[in-house]
Amino acid sequence: LYGIEFLKTGLKDLCAGLDVDTDVQFRENGYLILASPGAGEKSLRENVATQHACGATWISLMSSDELRNRFPWISTDGIALGAFGERNEGYFD
Repeated sequence: LYGIEFLKTGLKDLCAGLDVDTDVQFRENGYLILASPGAGEKSLRENVATQHACGATWISLMSSDELRNRFPWISTDGIALGAFGERNEGYFD
């Protein structure tokens, strides 16, 4: 949780008054992790529970039907569950 706040505002705050470019070109596009039935599904549920316990409550578990509705271009054959981090997730360059 600290890392995302640092990328969004912390570096700018830290360098206030300095002639430094603080734009790390962060692209907040989220992520999607898919799990197969059985052990994969169990592991993903445990991982998301850990993330929620640590405060990352914006990550949601989605059934294969929910995945199909949200992402119609993804084949959900053999997919039991997905974890979608819709915000505070992405990459920087």
